[in-house]
Amino acid sequence: MDPKRLCKKEHCLYLKSSEFKRVKHSLIVCVYVDNLTITGSHLSSITYLKTLLSAKFTMKDLGNLHYLLKMEIKRNLERKTLCLSQQKHIQDLLEKFELRGCKVAPIPQARSVVLEKKETLTPEQIAAQPFGYRD
Repeated sequence: MDPKRLCKKEHCLYLKSSEFKRVKHSLIVCVYVDNLTITGSHLSSITYLKTLLSAKFTMKDLGNLHYLLKMEIKRNLERKTLCLSQQKHIQDLLEKFELRGCKVAPIPQARSVVLEKKETLTPEQIAAQPFGYRD
């Protein structure tokens, strides 16, 4: 990937946008040590990038993403839904700190909060947004 496409805020993210046959294609590659997470707007772009990389490097395709940054990722292609959950991470923390039997709240936010769909952001806009992550 071109170093010029390196995200300025997160140096583990590479971004690429291009247009092919009047269709905009976007790719995001997250690099962590010897692991890559590749996502994009079109499966053909992802497959092409994986083909290019596997020609240069020994790679093992682990298939669809199930965990990232301690989040469980579940996709339902039929319903076109994506569900992110930290349930496993929370259970691991409860076990680590011996709090398995503690009293839990069903939803960690006020019931009056209503989530609404917002405008779709480009990969570049998403990558430019500040965020914090602690291990």
